[in-house]
Amino acid sequence: MDNQQGITEEGSANGAVSSGYESSNDGRPLSERLADELTQILGTYTATPFVQAAMAGELTPQQYAAWLARQQRLQERLDLHIVEHRSDVGLLSSTVNDFRLHAPHVRTDLDALGGASPSGPEPDLSFLTAASESEPLKLFGHHFVREGLHNLHRYLAGKLVTAWKAQGSDIDRLWFLDPHGAGQRPLWARFCRDTDKHRVTEHERQALCAAGKNFLAVVVQISSPDDLVAKAGEPKRIPVSL
Repeated sequence: MDNQQGITEEGSANGAVSSGYESSNDGRPLSERLADELTQILGTYTATPFVQAAMAGELTPQQYAAWLARQQRLQERLDLHIVEHRSDVGLLSSTVNDFRLHAPHVRTDLDALGGASPSGPEPDLSFLTAASESEPLKLFGHHFVREGLHNLHRYLAGKLVTAWKAQGSDIDRLWFLDPHGAGQRPLWARFCRDTDKHRVTEHERQALCAAGKNFLAVVVQISSPDDLVAKAGEPKRIPVSL
């Protein structure tokens, strides 16, 4: 499964950095402020049955595929809107190249696992449409959370691949959870540096945080399917940050 084709991170988008934003009243870099505020609610995700089962190495390939099927529409819709606005939103053009569009990674993993059909109620994605139509800068808030979660997801991927190999699986990589491989941490640092080249107003920073929280709330919903909830015990605390 380690033969994903496509643009690598080295093919980073080179959109011009916008200089049209005013500085906020906090001297810290934008990525640090976003990460600090969003990390405060990250525990709602790490407590989900999906993360807990994956951390324990107890999530089956079928359950992972079902989770991917629930993720697919969210990832495709966010990718679509980012591509639509990437050329005119500086934060998107300078940080999101094609390899950071993650719907293809969902499809790669689903193909390797034989596919799956989504179950349960579909999440409400109207917040993505609203952002695209009225305030496309918010799309970066959604994407910031998506990229930051890979710091946790890479660890989960290792747990699952190890557990599945012990059961005879030949899957050696999970592309949606771990698209950047060993480069995750340096590439996250690079993503944050590119983010910090931009200045935003306090109103825009608050909008980005609210957008990130909206995105995370949907991921939490997707990660709490009935079949896993029924088996879930008391969640273990997982210290993690974006």
